[in-house]
Amino acid sequence: MKLSKLTFAALLLFASTPLALAQGTYTQIDVPGASQTQCWGINTAGDVTGSYETASGWHGFLLSGGIFTYIDFGTNFNTFLYAINDVGQIAGGTSSPNGFVYDIATQTFTDISYPGAVVSTATSINNAGRVAGFFALEHGIYSRNHGFVFQNNQFGVIVHPGWDNTDVWGEAESGVLVGNGSGTSFRFRQGTFYPITIPNEPNYVAYGINSAGTAITGVYSPSSGSQVGFIYQNQVFQPLQFPGYPYTYAFSSNASGVVAGVFQDGAYVSHGFTWTPPADAAKK
Repeated sequence: MKLSKLTFAALLLFASTPLALAQGTYTQIDVPGASQTQCWGINTAGDVTGSYETASGWHGFLLSGGIFTYIDFGTNFNTFLYAINDVGQIAGGTSSPNGFVYDIATQTFTDISYPGAVVSTATSINNAGRVAGFFALEHGIYSRNHGFVFQNNQFGVIVHPGWDNTDVWGEAESGVLVGNGSGTSFRFRQGTFYPITIPNEPNYVAYGINSAGTAITGVYSPSSGSQVGFIYQNQVFQPLQFPGYPYTYAFSSNASGVVAGVFQDGAYVSHGFTWTPPADAAKK
């Protein structure tokens, strides 16, 4: 494991526009010296997890209180940190078969790998420590992803009948899961799949649900050649597009409605960002 810290300074770009598409405040996040940065998870305190690329591959990071902490599962693997809960646990995956949970206080990894899987990815973790994600049992064209939950050292498998893939991405404190597969996004609650329906927005993919289970984040395609993030809360659909760029992806949100995600610049280079809704932005 490799762990280090670097003060976060002079690398935040604050931008906002009066357009309906971009209400609120966008904050760009780039890891110093990285060629690309992606933000995936955010907790109630506003701590952000994600990954950054260097010449040696992809590495994980935690951004908390203006300080980057760098987290690597191992020297020979890419590391991706997808989610963080409120008690200091991070869920992630690697380019090896391993999914994992990382404990910030003890700086230790717990393996979360489905038995016999060629790859397991832990994409979410709630405050009770229940982990969710997806795994595959084989490589290549016959590979199929299956969702899972992991708690008390036991796996539960989540497979939508008739679908090639069931990818679980987000988890609420109540245990409701969200994910996607075969072109459809879903909620999963108490053993039953429910399609996620957003009125007048047919082309979308859900990637996250907040801890209260009241907000969905994801990406949709309003037109050819663009992909726009969104947060859907209280029957209100809010598009999120980093100002000046056509590709924005919203992956998670916290209790305050702050969103973490990724946008791509004109050279298709990834940058992380957070979006703060107008009501919260006015308080800062």
